[in-house]
Amino acid sequence: MTGRRRVVVTGMGLVSAVGIGVEETWEALIAGRSGVRPIASSDAASLPIGIGAQVTGFAVQTYVANRKIVKLLCKGEAYGLAAAKMALESAGAVPEEMNPARGGVYLGCTKETGPPERLFAGVRAALDESNRVDVCKFGVEGAKHIHPLCLVEGLPNACLYYISEAFHLQGANSNIITSGAASAHAIGEAFRAIQHGESDYVVAGGFDSWVDWLSLAGVRALGLLSTRNHEPAKACRPFDRTRDGSVLGEGAGILLLEALDHARARGAKIHAELVGYATTTDAYKILTPRPDGVSLAAAISGALADAAIVPDEVDYVNAYGSGTILGDKTETLAIKTALGKHAHGIPVSSIKPVVGHLVGASGAVELIASVLAIERGRIPPTINYAHPDPVCDLDYVPNKARDASVDVALSISRGFGGQNVALVARAFAG
Repeated sequence: MTGRRRVVVTGMGLVSAVGIGVEETWEALIAGRSGVRPIASSDAASLPIGIGAQVTGFAVQTYVANRKIVKLLCKGEAYGLAAAKMALESAGAVPEEMNPARGGVYLGCTKETGPPERLFAGVRAALDESNRVDVCKFGVEGAKHIHPLCLVEGLPNACLYYISEAFHLQGANSNIITSGAASAHAIGEAFRAIQHGESDYVVAGGFDSWVDWLSLAGVRALGLLSTRNHEPAKACRPFDRTRDGSVLGEGAGILLLEALDHARARGAKIHAELVGYATTTDAYKILTPRPDGVSLAAAISGALADAAIVPDEVDYVNAYGSGTILGDKTETLAIKTALGKHAHGIPVSSIKPVVGHLVGASGAVELIASVLAIERGRIPPTINYAHPDPVCDLDYVPNKARDASVDVALSISRGFGGQNVALVARAFAG
């Protein structure tokens, strides 16, 4: 399409199990230092899955001054709000000096993220002598124990409000819930909003926290988590023949996207340009990707076409690389289908063994890693790769970071329900 505005990345914020901020996280990614460790929670002590990528050393008060808001925030929302503040500050952006009506917020997460304790208090009050919930008793007695802010704490779009209010952003906004593809979808839609003139600048990305007993139990029941409790840092091993599943994590990734003319007008530093976005759906099974990878390949091809880039121009692929047996196999097939004969000559890596599977935040954190690879000329490795798999036969940058000139990077995201997203970033050329 002609006449579309160019979209650039001017700010980035990260909260992860290996660092609070972009620099700490990037250093760990390049060093291949995993943030996966035994879970520090009594909730998970009795579960067969006792490992995860938990955020440590995070103080929400550093990023949120409003005490009333702090009391309402769940962990994921706190990470998202902090990452947004980092992104704006790193971009030198002062929302009060920009047109609030032209500033947007697009976020991705996966579920109701609020703590359920206050709701559970009502459920406990309604238990009968057989330890079952008495519906009539719940309506009379249980309701008395439910805090009036219970629903606010559980709203998936609450963080959309918190960020909009904190930074006076009154323009286009959206909250997207498409599982592991959520934040990539949010970034892609923000990209479109700027391209087509709906916004001049957008805070875009995602947050999530899946290191809790309910998430661990649920995903374990699906058989998608690694059971290597005895060696946490080596548990997630994407594309390796011995892979046995993901490791859940928590964190947030937020980018400040701007129209090029808007960024230039305020003298902003430009880290990279976002040039392509496409999304498809498998329409196959809610928890299983299409075995042939065709729909994911279509998203990759669509994003490259949107960016007017051909496969041999791609210098790096940041893979979804979840470490599941079928997921890694079908992603490899999709990359080979979309990139053709060039697929075997392009470095492909997954950062999930370092930061964990961040689910709704994955796409944003992985796009930030892709932008940093472009800007700094280094490709983060896929750690824990030791046993080649005949069905996963690409260059996965095993175990050691690689110096490389990266002009074009492709970032791939997937989600339960068969959602696929591909984003393309390239070095800013003026």
